[in-house]
Amino acid sequence: MKNFINPYYLVDFNSSICNFKIYINDIPVFSHSGGGIISSHYPINHFILESGEQKIKLKILPLKGETILKDDAFLKIKVHAYDDYTNNYENLLEVFNFETPNLSNPKLPLIEIDANFIADIPYKVSGWKNSIFLDDVDKIKNELISFYEEIYELAKTQNSIAFYKLLKTRLDEIDVAMYMRNEDNLTELKNMFDNLNKENFLLEDFPKLSEIEIYGENRIFNLIRSDKNPILHYVNKITNEEFNLPLFVHRKVNSSNFEIIR
Repeated sequence: MKNFINPYYLVDFNSSICNFKIYINDIPVFSHSGGGIISSHYPINHFILESGEQKIKLKILPLKGETILKDDAFLKIKVHAYDDYTNNYENLLEVFNFETPNLSNPKLPLIEIDANFIADIPYKVSGWKNSIFLDDVDKIKNELISFYEEIYELAKTQNSIAFYKLLKTRLDEIDVAMYMRNEDNLTELKNMFDNLNKENFLLEDFPKLSEIEIYGENRIFNLIRSDKNPILHYVNKITNEEFNLPLFVHRKVNSSNFEIIR
């Protein structure tokens, strides 16, 4: 690990003329649906629960309205780490690399890649390791909707203290994984609501129709709107800008309550 003190893992992506989705340990990390050129990176430590083998999944999709990938479409993905303790970006450790093959023959409707990489980190968080396994969402659908209604009402009324209590496990684990110390998450939450108000973002009504997504090898659940936006979906009616706060939940073994975990 090159003697890294605080290894900070990033997924680095570069694509053109295609859409794609990235999953780490079966949790959606990043999704691109704009079709054009994009080049960026995204931190993934908070999806890594402990050292060892990690799963990465890629879905490479055609442009919206098309059924096959274009011949000149491409996606390049790397996962690398640097030492957050030193912020030495030049001393990178690459642990995964993928690039799309020639797409001209045969014509493909999509590409799905399942692979692994090794992460070496100094922390360990529980995450969804001790969560119930469930492949029949009908068993929990009503309870799940009720829990998201509770989340929604706290966000709508901007009850920062009660909302913070629901988010605490999520925030605490992310702080550990991102080496963030002495964070005042309650103040940050209040600031988020203040900024949404100042920038004229309004929370969309709770949807009459919703869908349940299952991740984390059938241990993490997400309730989304029928248009695929998260339940906490804000819109500025003047500028048409959007702000989303997706929240993934689980239920620990021997518990009857849902909990926000990511």
